[in-house]
Amino acid sequence: MLTKLMSDAFTYFYNLTGNYGVAIILITIAIKVILLPITIQQNKSIRAMQKIQPKINEIKEKYKDKPEKMNKELMTVYQEAKINPASSCLPLLIQLPFLWVLFNVLRNYNYDAANASFLWITHLGQPDPTYILPILNAVTSYLQTKLSSIDPNQAKTMMFMPIFIGYISIKFPAGLSLYWVLGNILTIIQQYLTVRKTSAAEKEVS
Repeated sequence: MLTKLMSDAFTYFYNLTGNYGVAIILITIAIKVILLPITIQQNKSIRAMQKIQPKINEIKEKYKDKPEKMNKELMTVYQEAKINPASSCLPLLIQLPFLWVLFNVLRNYNYDAANASFLWITHLGQPDPTYILPILNAVTSYLQTKLSSIDPNQAKTMMFMPIFIGYISIKFPAGLSLYWVLGNILTIIQQYLTVRKTSAAEKEVS
């Protein structure tokens, strides 16, 4: 059902604009708008986790030889801060079905070959031969990881994931890579605005 819905939406946006690339941009924005409430909650959770991270690190260091005591102390900190440590993973899990379905839609879509190009991309249903989109995938994925990292030290150890994403997207349909890059950029903007708004609110309170 989701596959048909996504395919119909893609066709609708293409018929509306007459351009497959613009249709992908619009469907990306539509998905982001649908997931916006969840994304906002995720960004708030990340911000809250970043604030208590020094205390978390202190507990982990203090009770590194006593895992049961450490877990108990960590749960106490989470409860006092009213934070669910798993909540930051929820938007990613929700987005995965959209990504998988869109992958199949863009790969198997019956493109009009005469209109399948967009900007430097020769065919949105085929991999980008210039490797520009895979590189942009890796770069924007890294920036998103860095902004959403709860522990700044973890961002350094998570470099492999953006590199891996860039590598596997070499064989992705260019349309899917375009969707991924745009999605990353929109998420980065959302995270920046959330952090800025939260910081401004905290300054007013203080």
